Amino acid sequence: MGVHILSGEDNQCLFCSTTMFAFGPLFGTDDDVQKFLDWLPIDARRYSDNDLENKQIEWKALSECTVCDQRKEGELKSFTIKAHEHRLGDGEVLKFEDRTENACEECYEVLVEEWAEEPEPEQHIDDKVA
Repeated sequence: MGVHILSGEDNQCLFCSTTMFAFGPLFGTDDDVQKFLDWLPIDARRYSDNDLENKQIEWKALSECTVCDQRKEGELKSFTIKAHEHRLGDGEVLKFEDRTENACEECYEVLVEEWAEEPEPEQHIDDKVA
């Protein structure tokens, strides 16, 4: 008895075989729900639905490369693109706020090479492992 994964045509969900109730957020069919369960520090049934959804969001952010949108094994590098302005040819100014991205090793290396070739003072990389 414990937490199991129900898989349907379009989604997956968690269910408790003790109470026979489904709980928590829906997962896509391409999500590795078992890896999510293994990542949780405590039994999934001990979280409220809202807290479990927040954990799912946190897990996806750490596991998904925001550059290539691929989910990959291994550690991701976290980097920050600092707030900056970009002027378009017609004089319009686009303003960007600070944002943090998580990149797989391959994407991170490409970004570092690109930024080294054409350094822009507005872009800044903080080397942190996510």
